[in-house]
Amino acid sequence: ITLTNADIVVAISQFVKIDIQNKYKLSHKITMIYNPIAWDRLEIDKPSNFEDLNKFNQPFILSVANHYQHKNLATLVKAFSKLPEHLREIKLVLVGQLPDSLLGMRRDRCDDIRQLVKDLGLESRVYITGYISDRELAWYYHHAYLFAFPSLFEGFGMPPVEAMGMGLPVLTTRCTAIPEVTMQRAVYVENPLDVDEWRDRLTDMLNHRDQYLPDQLLIQTIRQTYDPVAIAKKYVDLFRST
Repeated sequence: ITLTNADIVVAISQFVKIDIQNKYKLSHKITMIYNPIAWDRLEIDKPSNFEDLNKFNQPFILSVANHYQHKNLATLVKAFSKLPEHLREIKLVLVGQLPDSLLGMRRDRCDDIRQLVKDLGLESRVYITGYISDRELAWYYHHAYLFAFPSLFEGFGMPPVEAMGMGLPVLTTRCTAIPEVTMQRAVYVENPLDVDEWRDRLTDMLNHRDQYLPDQLLIQTIRQTYDPVAIAKKYVDLFRST
């Protein structure tokens, strides 16, 4: 009913636009405008003084996602547990809302990542932050060695875009909108549920990080494409044409 009564429907990716078209046959109403990303919130203007962050004197893999099952963090943790011996000093940082903080979400639709980490004996190597401030998140983006995003479903998928815009090598999936918003320029696993494929990809990227760093042109393109002012202009143009 809402879609039918709307004058214009804005989809946040081509994937979402096509999904709406297929389900509701509203192609004449749908405009695609990407989500904006406020890059300035991820800049660090002075050294961090967070006590918890000072413990990271070793390289770490960063992932940013709530603990919904479709975020597929369990696969990432299992793959991380299988990294070869020479990479055992690498840590894994999981940033994102914990199940108890996800309002309106049934707990059986969330993964118990803390328990999985305990079961795998990874308590000293995996750091689960829960919700953090933008300033803390900025620190992680600036200091991470690699970014991993194992999600199975995204209408947009801001974290891998943010990571690429911050100059990080990104390993993610080909699911839903993720390849689109990362401009087909991240590194992708073919089977997002294959623990061994994740392990192998992580191993290669950790061993040869420089080969996977986004170049300056890509970083600039990502930042310009999702710049809030550029996105706002698209909305202004849409309002004026309606």
